[in-house]
Formats: sequence, C-alpha cells, structure tokens
Amino acid sequence: VCPGAASLDVNQQIEYCMPEARVMSLLTALQRTPPPVLVFAQRKQDVDAIHEYLLLKGVEAV
Repeated sequence: VCPGAASLDVNQQIEYCMPEARVMSLLTALQRTPPPVLVFAQRKQDVDAIHEYLLLKGVEAV
C-alpha cells in the first residue's frame, strides 16, 4: 500500500449539497449504506452536533 493511495476496500462517496442540507443528506446516505460507516468533519464541534443529530434520529452512532 502506498501512502496517499486509495484503498480498494473502501467505497468513498462525495455528495455536494447546500450547507443547510448537509445533515439531512448525511442521514439519507446513512440509510442507504450498510454499516460500518466513517463520517469526517472539520471541527470537533461539528462532530458533536452530527453525533447528537444522528442519535435523535435513531441512528446508532459512536
């Protein structure tokens, strides 16, 4: 494996959306994607908000 190279075992999907629609788009993507799933955000504050939103929507998230 070369540093920076894409893994053949990882399916990466990128979706462009308006900032106010991001969490709803994330929820939709999670509902159609089998676990496990990794979600990245730029700031810890964003991660905490996403985590809380997913829990409120009944998504098991750690």
